[in-house]
Amino acid sequence: MQPTIQQALRRIIRSQPQSAHWAAKVFQNTAKKSRTQTSAAIKDLIRQESEIGSKLFGEIPSGHKREFFCLDSKTWVWRETWRETLDGDIKDQLIRYEVRSNGILKSVNGEGYQHVSEEEANNLAQAAVLYHQYVSKLVYKKDSADLNNLTQQNNKAQLPRMDLIDAQP
Repeated sequence: MQPTIQQALRRIIRSQPQSAHWAAKVFQNTAKKSRTQTSAAIKDLIRQESEIGSKLFGEIPSGHKREFFCLDSKTWVWRETWRETLDGDIKDQLIRYEVRSNGILKSVNGEGYQHVSEEEANNLAQAAVLYHQYVSKLVYKKDSADLNNLTQQNNKAQLPRMDLIDAQP
């Protein structure tokens, strides 16, 4: 595995413990509720995270719907849906990224998995870091000072920062 991809893997993995910890706290109280309520709460959190994630990559073109979220500790999902202007067909692209110890694998529309390029690994790593910063602030209500302290404690290295004070979902 190339050093750049190894660095990207480390950045993705380091960005995750903080939101996983906060998600666990959110679900402590809902564990006592029925499975339907817990399932609904999980779906709502994924929807909120996906809405934030979709905005990390710039403006969403008119007529498009975009989702980007962390499904579990090893799986990232990008989905984009749009209507073709010429024939009116609805197009859908689903990309799954699997973060493994030997690299990052990518599957497009359910096809087989292939290793990503260095550039794509770095882009995913940057998106993962920003995603967790925004989600931590906007969904799990962690303030920037708490987030920066946890990031420094958990990662032992300064990750890219983003000013979240004025961020809105």
